[in-house]
Amino acid sequence: MHDHRGLSQDMMSVEGCSHPASAGIARDTVNKPTPCHENMFIDDPDVRIAAEALEELGAGKSTGNRRESVFLDRVASYHPIISSAVNAYEASKSKVPGLRFSTEVMESVARPVTSRFDMDAFACRQLDRIESNFNGSSIAIVPTSPSSKWHGVIVSAGSIGAAFSEESIRGLRYCIQWLRFTNNNVECMIEQMLDLLSLKPEDAVVPQSEISHRLAVFKANIVETIKRTVDMTAFVPIDPRRVSWYSCGPTVYDASHLGHARNYVTIDILRRITEDYFGYNVTFVQNVTDIDDKIIDRARENYLYERYTSQHPSASPKVLEKVSAAWEKYRESHFPSSPPGLADFVRWSSTLDISAETAKDQKFPLRLKALKVSAAAIQSPSATFFDNVRDILVPVLDSEQGASVEDPSIFRSLAAYWERQYDLDMAKLNVRPPTVITRVSEYIPQIIDFVKKLIDKTFAYEHEGNVYFDSINYDRNGYSPYVKLEPWNKGNQELIADGEGSLSKTTGKRATSDFALWKKSKAGHPTWDSPWGKGRPGWHIECSVMASEVLGEQIDIHTGGIDLAFPHHDNELAQSEAYHGCKQWINYFLHTGHLHIEGLKMSKSLKNFITIQEALEKYSSRQLRLAFLLQQWNSGIDFRESLISEVKGFEKTMTNLFTNVKALKNEHNESVGKGLTIPYQYAKHERNLLNSLDTSQKRLHEALCDNFNTPLAAQILLELVNKTNIYLSSTRSDANICLVTDVSSWIVKILGIFGFEMSQLGWASAQNAPSSENTVMPYLRVLSSFRDQVRSLSIDKAPHSRILALCDRIRDFDLAELGVSLDDREYGAALIKFVDRQDLVAQREAKFAKEKEKADKKAAMKTAEDAKKRDRLEKGKTVPSEMFKTAEYSQWDNNGIPILDKEGVEVNKSRRKKLIKEWELQKKLHEEYLLSMR
Repeated sequence: MHDHRGLSQDMMSVEGCSHPASAGIARDTVNKPTPCHENMFIDDPDVRIAAEALEELGAGKSTGNRRESVFLDRVASYHPIISSAVNAYEASKSKVPGLRFSTEVMESVARPVTSRFDMDAFACRQLDRIESNFNGSSIAIVPTSPSSKWHGVIVSAGSIGAAFSEESIRGLRYCIQWLRFTNNNVECMIEQMLDLLSLKPEDAVVPQSEISHRLAVFKANIVETIKRTVDMTAFVPIDPRRVSWYSCGPTVYDASHLGHARNYVTIDILRRITEDYFGYNVTFVQNVTDIDDKIIDRARENYLYERYTSQHPSASPKVLEKVSAAWEKYRESHFPSSPPGLADFVRWSSTLDISAETAKDQKFPLRLKALKVSAAAIQSPSATFFDNVRDILVPVLDSEQGASVEDPSIFRSLAAYWERQYDLDMAKLNVRPPTVITRVSEYIPQIIDFVKKLIDKTFAYEHEGNVYFDSINYDRNGYSPYVKLEPWNKGNQELIADGEGSLSKTTGKRATSDFALWKKSKAGHPTWDSPWGKGRPGWHIECSVMASEVLGEQIDIHTGGIDLAFPHHDNELAQSEAYHGCKQWINYFLHTGHLHIEGLKMSKSLKNFITIQEALEKYSSRQLRLAFLLQQWNSGIDFRESLISEVKGFEKTMTNLFTNVKALKNEHNESVGKGLTIPYQYAKHERNLLNSLDTSQKRLHEALCDNFNTPLAAQILLELVNKTNIYLSSTRSDANICLVTDVSSWIVKILGIFGFEMSQLGWASAQNAPSSENTVMPYLRVLSSFRDQVRSLSIDKAPHSRILALCDRIRDFDLAELGVSLDDREYGAALIKFVDRQDLVAQREAKFAKEKEKADKKAAMKTAEDAKKRDRLEKGKTVPSEMFKTAEYSQWDNNGIPILDKEGVEVNKSRRKKLIKEWELQKKLHEEYLLSMR
């Protein structure tokens, strides 16, 4: 067993979530939780949370600040856990400036609100009521010795000389219930405060969606602050030798985009570190969702569109009539206040404030574009007519004919096609295939059995062919709270609706938080037989069933994008824990962060995404993996040019080291092959480099134990490369090649663990190894050609400059085309390096482009100078004495400078002075002209 430190805990719930989000390895591992009494475990999630909080805070960290709430004082007096939590809140305000500002603002607003609604008195009355109903609520504390590690942590951290008897554990449960009760009341208070803060002088009402959004952001900031202050949590797998890991896979209805690459490549990096660095055997299960509302919609729409365009291949009058009617229907649906008619609508759309409308509805520009593009196509049909009207035509075709689509192969073929494309994309990104792939359509019988059991346990109910999970009953009688990961989103109807799918109807639900386990089929949908009639599974149940079938009733790690946390993963937890009768189905959740492009979120529904294939046309697979490695796995990524510049800089630094070390090693082997004795120097510089390697290995180990901190790990590698380069520069030809090779080999090993394709001493080549003759022949041709040209120049007794130019040509062109770089050195022969041909050609083209730009600039300056000189010579043709002989003057002196104007008036002094200057300048120009004519 490796001796690794635990990784940071991702606190996903302020209600005592039992699912840490990061993985690591514990110093003191345990196989099974130690029972504290028949129904309670020391590893119980609530006890863990209390213990970890107390371990950091302790009873001695109280700020001593006076609390004004009678309710809070009463609750805090029941147990040091709550008292410590309150003290931590007070203490954190002095440590975190942003939190202090937020809390002071909140408290200043909260006081009048709590007074207005008399919340403190209400809370105290509730406390009295619960105390009277809670049997044995007095906390009997009996001093004893700690019986376990967690027990000891709680006792020592809270300064409680007590053992956790059944009575004291019930007391702890009671306190934690109060923490949850308080959390819910805080949520209500924050909503009321936001209402008050949002009121304008005219008492305008803020939309509920805006309040919910601001509340979610506020809560997320609080949780993020808590996450940064808690201690590490150790990763303790269920089986010390094997890790069970379930990862949400693709919903296959369209091309995978860069956001998917960020998720799957990042998870691949985490998996490889767990397997190849920490040495765990991982059973990695990933699903393919091939039954989903999006797949049904897309497959049916594609089929209807292709059938219609094959039956009507051109924009006939009949087609134009139908498309025009579809255009009007689309306009009325999405822009009811707009004027009817193509021309009037286009004129009206030009008056809109697009930015303001987009802020209200992100799909606004997409729908507006669909109408404008289709309007132009209707007015002037072209070869792209059907492509341009598709978005407005398909909804009409679907409403008219969608119910007639019954062939199940239509839905399966779409999913199969995009599943194949996904697999190809993952192969190009070098993502390691799963141990087990589960496809939803192959688990229908198991899903039906799973739903049956939930109904039998009263955690689900049937209504007119649909089966829903009973979230209220589960919250009341279940094994753990409903919604653990993101409890602040529990009432978010927008997310709930999105999780249910576009084709779902909510009629028959007992509560808005209930979700579909089985959906009654409609015409135009794929169907399977079930005890509740023909239908298909809901989205959330699919992952629960497949993960349970392969990995069992408890799983170590569950991964997916952060957008899946609620409702998908929260619903997975509820139905799985209800099914298995357990309090913790998943031990560790790892959620990867969002990806934005230049600050904008990608979305298939908004059609603003970059596919993986498109990304690979611009960036290499290695560069994309580097981009994700250089960002923390659970943080958001903004895919900007600055990030790509950082990636290319990292890549170039590594490439330069690898090529230098390989060249030096080849040079060393050649010298040894000639029988030369090469000294293996080990002095100050070598000791420093070896110490740097040792330090880097220790620091990288700590970084990977610290919540898979790959950005820090990459920085450690860069620093080691820089120190190696300094060593090579300082030692030159006396470098200890064994030591340098060892450093490079370790860097190659770590990069290989991160999922980069590596060779023995560098990046792996994408080319297949050819035969020996084919390998050698191109180089022999270059050598033969160079010999012929040098021989010819020598016979002709050409100047040395021509021979040097030939040497430059073989370096910059002939060898570069073969992927060979020659680095001239002051102290000896050139260093021969094998480098990627494209890189060398790109460097050469950049060098020549710069030289050409310099030459062009010089030529342009010369051209301008020549033109200026020509103008001067042309002007100099005029004899100075004749330049003023015009009708403007009537008398001149001997040099031809005017004395009298045309009226006979003498030219004034200032005017004459100016004329003399012009005459002198012309005299100079004329002299230059005469000189050029000689």
